[in-house]
Amino acid sequence: MSMSVAEAKESMFMNGILAVLFTILGPTMMWTNYCDTGCLARSPADGGWTVSASSVIFEGAQIGNELFVRYDLDHKLGPFQPTFG
Repeated sequence: MSMSVAEAKESMFMNGILAVLFTILGPTMMWTNYCDTGCLARSPADGGWTVSASSVIFEGAQIGNELFVRYDLDHKLGPFQPTFG
């Protein structure tokens, strides 16, 4: 499956637009929703372990399996919850 030159340019253009939008909207949303009590203030959150297993699919063919283990801490810093995995 190949892309035409026009499709490739459109894809690169959209990636650039999305990057700019996320760069502007992310901090704006953090500022409007979290900065009244401190932008990165510590607050309680649900922590714990998460385990997931799935197949790895590449170009339509299953090429392997994966296992992912994640630990979420029991607090958030503003909108960010520290996670190890």
